[in-house]
Amino acid sequence: MTIATDYSPRAGWLVWLFRLQFAAALAVFTYLTLSPNPALSAAANDKVWHFVGNLLFFLSARLAWLRTGHWWFALIFVMLYGCAMEFGQNFVPQRSFDYSDMLANVSGVLVGALLSLIIQWCLVRWQQRAVAGVRAQP
Repeated sequence: MTIATDYSPRAGWLVWLFRLQFAAALAVFTYLTLSPNPALSAAANDKVWHFVGNLLFFLSARLAWLRTGHWWFALIFVMLYGCAMEFGQNFVPQRSFDYSDMLANVSGVLVGALLSLIIQWCLVRWQQRAVAGVRAQP
C-alpha cells in the first residue's frame, strides 16, 4: 500500500518544504523539551502536551520522509529522539525525567503512526477510485 508520490519535477520544492518544516519542528521540539523554563505553562496537563507534541512531531517527520515510503523510519527516529530528550531533561535545571512523560511521548508517536497509516489508506483508496473513474470514461 503506497501513495503515488512521484511529484512532477516542478514540485520538487514540495519535498524540500516538508523537510524544512520538519527541521523547524525539530528545533522547536528540542527547545521546548530542554529549556529550563518551557514556554508552555504547567497550568495545562503536562501529559497532554507530551502526547500532542509527539503526535505532531511524528506527523511532521512522516511528511518529511513521505517520498521514501519508510514510515517506520520516522516512527523509530521520533521514538528514540523523544526518549533521548526526556533523559536529557535530567541535566536541565528545573526539569526532571519522568516515566509517565515518556509513556505520553510514546503514546503520542504511536497514535500519530496509526493516524498517518489511516490517512495513507484513505489516500490510496481515493487514488484507486480516481484512476478507475478515468479508465471507465469513454
